[in-house]
Amino acid sequence: MDINAVVTQFQGLPPSVQHDLLWDLAQKCEVLQLRKVYCKMSSLLSFDFVSKLPSEIVERVFLYLDAPTLCRAAACCKPWRQVTNSDKLWYCLCQKKKWLAFGHLADPKWSEDDRPFSPKAKAQHKLALFRNAGSGSLQPPLCRWKLVYMKAFMLSLRWEHGVYTMSPLLKAHRDPITAMDCDGSVLVTGSKYGTTKLWDLAEHNCTCTFDSSHTDEVTAIVMKVCTL
Repeated sequence: MDINAVVTQFQGLPPSVQHDLLWDLAQKCEVLQLRKVYCKMSSLLSFDFVSKLPSEIVERVFLYLDAPTLCRAAACCKPWRQVTNSDKLWYCLCQKKKWLAFGHLADPKWSEDDRPFSPKAKAQHKLALFRNAGSGSLQPPLCRWKLVYMKAFMLSLRWEHGVYTMSPLLKAHRDPITAMDCDGSVLVTGSKYGTTKLWDLAEHNCTCTFDSSHTDEVTAIVMKVCTL
């Protein structure tokens, strides 16, 4: 039997007849034969919408995913990782969690201390987010807002399970503190009776007390590029 001639004749049939013929052939096949056909057909039936659709639509689709699902998508292949490694996607996730305040970190690097701390944590199903997250071999590197999300997530998880250390109390004010601001390494506090102090958070001590002309309490403090 000439296979090419059979294929040519099949292609010349109307679509409805082709469908009926394929259905009849499938019913005559053994299970093992159908399994082999399915294995070969699965690759033909797969559809990578990321490579076919416009980038704007792809981004809109990924905006509906939560963090663990987004990370599973990133593990599929390099093109999907590139799409999911987007500041816009992770910024929206941080916004939903109300973690935008963590975005003030100048360089939210990933360190060994940020890795999952307990194999028995209740949020174990979400920890896929951090697998190989600190690997230096990932190219391109993780986007800024994904790093911010990871930092905030691990901080909330540690807080929830009581895995943290208490820093020494900062003692210098004699009056109630009414305002403060912090950049991660330096803290500035203002008191009810006009006193303003600068704190080194690494050393846990007061490094400077500002002479103030305030006659009333300090109600607001803002740090901007090492300036108050």
